Amino acid sequence: YTARVEAGLRDTTGGLLSEDYVWSFSTFPPEVVWVAPSENQELVPPDTAVTVDFNQKVDSVSAASAFRLSPQGGADVVGEFTYSGNTLVFTPTEKLQFDTVYVAEVAAGVRSASGGEGMRSSFRWNFRTVPLPRIVRTEPQDGERNASPYTAFEIEFNTPIDATTVMPNLEVTPPLSPTQVYTYFNEWNRRFVLQFGAQPDTDYEVRIGPDIADRYGNTTGQRMTVRFHTANLDPLARLHVPDRVGTYDADQPA
Repeated sequence: YTARVEAGLRDTTGGLLSEDYVWSFSTFPPEVVWVAPSENQELVPPDTAVTVDFNQKVDSVSAASAFRLSPQGGADVVGEFTYSGNTLVFTPTEKLQFDTVYVAEVAAGVRSASGGEGMRSSFRWNFRTVPLPRIVRTEPQDGERNASPYTAFEIEFNTPIDATTVMPNLEVTPPLSPTQVYTYFNEWNRRFVLQFGAQPDTDYEVRIGPDIADRYGNTTGQRMTVRFHTANLDPLARLHVPDRVGTYDADQPA
């Protein structure tokens, strides 16, 4: 924009503006300020939508035409666009491929809803979808001979799984007592935890079946047998007294 105050303007004391006063300024063009999935995000669900937030309302047609999503080195993904406020959402028509790096881009030129100069440079980022499910490791590991006396049994996966499919695929020897079983799935480290009332100095065998599934029905296909032995309790001696603090005299009767 260019603004101008023409010469000839007088102030309240009679002073005269002898020549035009001219200056210019620019408004912010559209820019991408936030995306989801984020740059280099891992374990993105295959049914995810891609969200792009701009710093202002933009022309939805130009934003949609500037957006591209494709597997690295592959063809563009087909999908539908919705636009609300400053946000463009792209929803793929079909699920994305598993364990695949996708490249998303908003090309330069996206126009503001009020017109003016378009987005000056393109915005490009990558993310990777979840892999097919696999067991990474167990804790205790197969062959462990000194596991914690009251250990839980943990299975770590490479991707979030359907926790309801785990217990039907586990057999434990000695058999589990239903009253001592407690399970949960930790989303942060992708570990299924089985608390089963382990006892000291005991041999255990856990047989894992192949039908543990992720949230899309894909199974691990892995059969595993894990054998481990729990350690003895550490020696412990303490006085049998009614409180934590007391005074004792070796010369007095016990």
